[in-house]
Amino acid sequence: MKKLPHDLIKAFKTTLKEVETADVLLHVVDVSNHNYEAQIDVVNQVLADIGVGHKIVIMVYNKIDKLPENQREELIAKNQSAVEEHSLYISAKEGLQIDLLLEVIQKVLRGEKRQIKLLIPYDDNKALAALHEKKVVLGIEYEGDGNLVTIEITDEFPIHLFEKYVV
Repeated sequence: MKKLPHDLIKAFKTTLKEVETADVLLHVVDVSNHNYEAQIDVVNQVLADIGVGHKIVIMVYNKIDKLPENQREELIAKNQSAVEEHSLYISAKEGLQIDLLLEVIQKVLRGEKRQIKLLIPYDDNKALAALHEKKVVLGIEYEGDGNLVTIEITDEFPIHLFEKYVV
């Protein structure tokens, strides 16, 4: 960094400070660059050096539009399994797979949605009201022991408040 202009170094350090507070990092890679794998290693090393190697990183391999058609199609097909690994192949220029990228970002930030069932006694109206207030109730069945409530939640949902009711 010593050979870089002082203003550029200062800007770079400011950007790195932002990384510390980020919930998720998008590591955008020019996949058409023959040296992209080495560039990934350098970025990963910098992230580790500044102490943010633990952050969730979504790898975004951009510029697939510059690749031969068969290679591009292969990478788009690979997206189906790569989603779980937070690794996507896109073309920002052509808008290819941008919707999928936004979906993955949303999933990472909110957490994966999942359904669970709670058996809430009839005399605990506060718990049922709280679920309705949080807009997570998908359905209610009336059982002998109480309300069998199906809810859809993400990682941000305070499940600890309702753990005693999980079926």
